[in-house]
Amino acid sequence: MGVYYNNQIKIDGLILLLDPYLSSSYSGSGSTIYNAIDGTACSLVTFNYDSNNKIFTTPNVGDFFYISIPDFSLMTTALNKTTGGFTLIEWIRVNDLVYPRAAAGGRFNVGYSQTTTRGFDWNHGTQNLTSVRMSGSVPEVNPASTGYDFDTTIDITGAGLTLGTWFQRVLWWNRSTNTHGVYINAVSYGSASHSQVAGYSLFNGGGLTLGTLYGWSHTGARGPVYLYDSVLSDTEINFNFTTVRKRFGI
Repeated sequence: MGVYYNNQIKIDGLILLLDPYLSSSYSGSGSTIYNAIDGTACSLVTFNYDSNNKIFTTPNVGDFFYISIPDFSLMTTALNKTTGGFTLIEWIRVNDLVYPRAAAGGRFNVGYSQTTTRGFDWNHGTQNLTSVRMSGSVPEVNPASTGYDFDTTIDITGAGLTLGTWFQRVLWWNRSTNTHGVYINAVSYGSASHSQVAGYSLFNGGGLTLGTLYGWSHTGARGPVYLYDSVLSDTEINFNFTTVRKRFGI
């Protein structure tokens, strides 16, 4: 059994917490949001702050609204491994999927496109309310290639997501089993394999970007972000969903 705040949300193993609802994370003004766990300063780029609902929104359709998280030791330690795992929880709203807008894609490090890249990403493309694309690369597997070493798509059609509605998206990576997967609103939509990179770390620094990658942008809104140093259980994911959903009318 873990340690929880609000009696529901797990805090042991929580290494990144960005939340406009918490004054310890966002003061209500300015373009800096702090990791409430260790105080790391992160940058909000091209955004509006809705002080009534305590969320961040895209000012105009097509604007490049995102959060840039620099390297910090807790994240590097949590992700730079070949066993165990990690989990990312985002609360997001997607208002538009006309090219080049996507469903709040993101990347650890630069994702791919360089022969020396070590990183991974999710969601570039316009079908992101019916599927989640999860990909990555490491330099050891194919040193001459600038492409992905694994590139997978997980079907989330059953979630019935629509433009303009809030949802909880959970992405997890299990390095012990070399699998990764997706939950939407606390329901699992299966997993895929990244066995191509078994035995190699997917991350050794380079930071985290939430909301844009490779020229794709996110038009919509964003609430809290949680990053854990383990693969969360169904129960732990459901606790987060049932606690936070009230803020978004779900």
